[in-house]
Amino acid sequence: SISQDSCSNLLLPNRNITILSTASLPWLTGTSINPLLRAASLSDFLNNNNNSTSNSRVSLMLPFIDDVESQQSLYGMNSTYEPEPDDEYQLSSSSPSNYNSSSAPFPTPHHQETYIRNWLRRRASIPAGTVSSLTLGFYTARYHPGLSSIFSMGDILPQVLALNGAAGNGTYPAKGDVIILEEPEHLSWYRYPSSPFKSTFRFALGIIHTNYRSYASQHPSSVLGSHLGLSWISSLGVQANCHKVIKLSGVLQRFTEREVVCNVNGVRDEFFSPRPALNASAARMPYYIGKLLWAKGLDRLLELEEFYKSKTGEYFPLEVYGSGMEGKEIERAFLGRGKKRGKKRKR
Repeated sequence: SISQDSCSNLLLPNRNITILSTASLPWLTGTSINPLLRAASLSDFLNNNNNSTSNSRVSLMLPFIDDVESQQSLYGMNSTYEPEPDDEYQLSSSSPSNYNSSSAPFPTPHHQETYIRNWLRRRASIPAGTVSSLTLGFYTARYHPGLSSIFSMGDILPQVLALNGAAGNGTYPAKGDVIILEEPEHLSWYRYPSSPFKSTFRFALGIIHTNYRSYASQHPSSVLGSHLGLSWISSLGVQANCHKVIKLSGVLQRFTEREVVCNVNGVRDEFFSPRPALNASAARMPYYIGKLLWAKGLDRLLELEEFYKSKTGEYFPLEVYGSGMEGKEIERAFLGRGKKRGKKRKR
């Protein structure tokens, strides 16, 4: 058994760790990619660097959008996903479709799970054994265009507990072991769990990704409401559901006295690998990766471009990976109307 004092020690043998997130591939956003890589890396580390009898288990719970139009819009796909012939993971012929439509990108959670596992192998180069050992689960969700966010369509706590305790006899315990809540404030906005995660898991860790308070203050008429009201509601949700909180940046609001600031996401090796087609100068080009929204701080980045030009006579080159509702407006601001503004390239 695990004592109360050691509940937060994830290196102990026989831990059962579930990561719960608010987004999923193929949506290329931070809360789909980083929790996925966190789950894979944590599973690999615990079971290959701990003692041979650790038997620690990592599972990942992701949203499954049950609306065809939302899937098409969010994922940019108009036909059903089919793995490549040489992909390691193939679809099971016994998977029933949730829709009578050939245009649903993912007719079933199994389709999306297959996509995710092949992405981990092909794009992230995660070892096959780690990918296969990672347990994936899905909860029913809907996409909210006004918030550019995904929300659960019911109480997901029973599903999360079941996934966390799936090892052994297949029934979940009265209390789960470890839950990592990616965006705990987001998870408690629309559908509050029937019981706080802090009460139903031995250790509940929240990871705060997004500065929603800044979003609301810059867009006061948005569906987020006032930034003060949003801050208050978010703090209540975080305090009720988390024993400990990790904020990715110090600019995020204060949630609890049990919070620390630490960038636990990291950057994949491929972003540091020089590409043969680029010269040495271009290989050191800074990049931005994320949603194309002014609230992400791109207005300040534009000010830095102007300051750099005032000192050097030219704009610094910048590579941009991402898309968003304000993408065209941001691109016009950086590139100018009909005039060249550096070597910004959007991907």
